[in-house]
Amino acid sequence: MSRTPRPPKHPGVWFYDTLFPPLQIAVAEAAKQLGMPRETFSRFINGHTRVNAAMACRLAEWLRLYYPTATAESWLQRQAEYDLWQVRQKPVVGVTPFVPQRHRAVQYPLDFGPLEPMA
Repeated sequence: MSRTPRPPKHPGVWFYDTLFPPLQIAVAEAAKQLGMPRETFSRFINGHTRVNAAMACRLAEWLRLYYPTATAESWLQRQAEYDLWQVRQKPVVGVTPFVPQRHRAVQYPLDFGPLEPMA
């Protein structure tokens, strides 16, 4: 289990801290242009709601002229990175590793003895 020393920012918080200030637009106006309720946009920029595919597409379309690399895929990638980091902070419990049927009778680790030189 790898642990990143510093957690990635929630995509909405990252957006509000990084991209939103240069836009010089009010939260209510941004929500209106995005076609969503102000409350929904506010929950997003405060890190209380996840980026789903629909929101990712709206953000990508809204920002495509100003920030063309903010694609729907990039928003979903940011959300996945954030989610994975959150989950990986706790050990996974209650999972038994899968062993294929053909290997169940074999005892691990296998011991084949010393290797013979090849002729």
